[in-house]
Amino acid sequence: MGDLLMTALHHGARCGHKDIVRYLISYAPNSIINMIDNESGQTALHKAAAGRQRSICYMLVAGGANLNIQDNDGRTARMLASNADDFELAFYLENQEQFQLIDFRSNNN
Repeated sequence: MGDLLMTALHHGARCGHKDIVRYLISYAPNSIINMIDNESGQTALHKAAAGRQRSICYMLVAGGANLNIQDNDGRTARMLASNADDFELAFYLENQEQFQLIDFRSNNN
């Protein structure tokens, strides 16, 4: 982690390094996927969504990224995708939010 508490996963997601992200999702501790940075309170999914890195977002979601985490400004990854004018990604993330909500509810009953 660097000075801003950004993990290799944050950097890989932000810069679109698919192989690094794939490796880290496969071999790093599960806790890293939802780790927030110290600068903006963003997860790797936030970084990927803001940078319109669709395939990275797909990998992170499949790896268990929490879509409901808000950054320091109250924005979710879906909101950042929409702000970046990637409406296809925003729609995908919105649908995945619904699946996570359904899964959460079914596991808590």
